[in-house]
Amino acid sequence: MLARRFMKALTLLAVVSAACTSQPAPAEKPAEAPKPAWTGDQSAQKYKDCWDQFNRKDWTAFRSCYGSSIAVDAVDSGRPVATGLDAAVKDAQDFVAAFPDVIGSVQLVLASKDAVAGLAVVTGTHGGPLPAPGGTSIPATNKKIGYVMKLAVDIADGAVVKERQYADSTTMMSQIGAIKVPTRPVMTSTAAPIVAVSNGSDTERANVETFRANMKAFNDRDVKALADMNAADGVFHDYTQPKDTDSKGNIAALAELFKGFPDAKIEAKTLRATNGRRSISARWEAFASISSSCILPTM
Repeated sequence: MLARRFMKALTLLAVVSAACTSQPAPAEKPAEAPKPAWTGDQSAQKYKDCWDQFNRKDWTAFRSCYGSSIAVDAVDSGRPVATGLDAAVKDAQDFVAAFPDVIGSVQLVLASKDAVAGLAVVTGTHGGPLPAPGGTSIPATNKKIGYVMKLAVDIADGAVVKERQYADSTTMMSQIGAIKVPTRPVMTSTAAPIVAVSNGSDTERANVETFRANMKAFNDRDVKALADMNAADGVFHDYTQPKDTDSKGNIAALAELFKGFPDAKIEAKTLRATNGRRSISARWEAFASISSSCILPTM
């Protein structure tokens, strides 16, 4: 009897002891809230911020513009694609070495959540050696430059992962005296940029289709169709040429172009519309035999 009571007491004591010493199960960690979706407005701001960091030569901040897989392509420059963070930053620093006071004044920003295309007026002074083909360089001339550049980027996870530079090298080289061709005078700009963000509207989609029709007319060498698409009071800006043209001048230039390049065509790689404006990345292809007396407009 006493033994049974003693065993019951021990059992009760063990239960009480276990109850006093046991810890409550840890609370489950709340699930992390999903990151807000990246927007076209954020892409536009990122684009402007990166230009600002370049202008201030703040290379630490500028480096943060890019993702680790960044590839910078200076299209048709002959330079190799700069792949990776170090190479991308060095690409910008090398240009600054030739133009120490260079800045890019953004004029136009066309943005969606995953891509931005824009125009900037690049100004500065040729104060250092400028790398040239064949491993040579052009010594400093201390001459001013001012030309329009297009910069298009792809964005993923809030960082630039691909950059394509379309620089008007002919105008720049003429401005520093390295070549002698008719070009625009040194440009400057203090205007605030125009920013347009894609909203996926029916109007934007219609604009894309209109531009596709324009490219088809070009590839078909249909001068009449191209003329019908031009506004009578249109102004056409080809910044590689010495001056702008009106609608008639644009069509006359195209007609001359087709004479020199009868198989010319444009193949669109990307085509986006943003609030009534269009951005196109295209490839120009042509094969022709041109006499020395033939002067063709540049596309």
